[in-house]
Amino acid sequence: MNIFSRIKSIWQKPKVVVVAGDDIEMIKRIVSQILGTSFKVEKEILFVDDVKKISFPLKNYLILDYNSDGARKIKDENPSKILTFGFQEDADFRASDIIQNGRTNFKINYQGNIVPVWLKNGFGQKEISSVLAAVAVGTVFG
Repeated sequence: MNIFSRIKSIWQKPKVVVVAGDDIEMIKRIVSQILGTSFKVEKEILFVDDVKKISFPLKNYLILDYNSDGARKIKDENPSKILTFGFQEDADFRASDIIQNGRTNFKINYQGNIVPVWLKNGFGQKEISSVLAAVAVGTVFG
């Protein structure tokens, strides 16, 4: 873990840490759209590209891409306050029934609830993952 990331994490005291890989900017943009412009994304949410940049135990929420390496192990070892998103059956926020025909629609499955989502353009797996991450963040903030 680099010292800058550790200092930023300590100083910032975010409520949520999102491990976003190389999708940080896209997830930030979608989170801002979901939570609204009055919400201070940079203050409440820390985005990191690698889970190794996080020190455990966490006192805040951790949102992980269930497709990433080590996400399952981290969730098994630290089950409280960890939410996952992805396409696997075990992900907390899971995309299913994806249809792409010039537009993209899919279902978000969370705790037995299913919500349909329609996106204007034909987006791919990266964009769907970003929507799942943003919905997980929105859930944490109610």
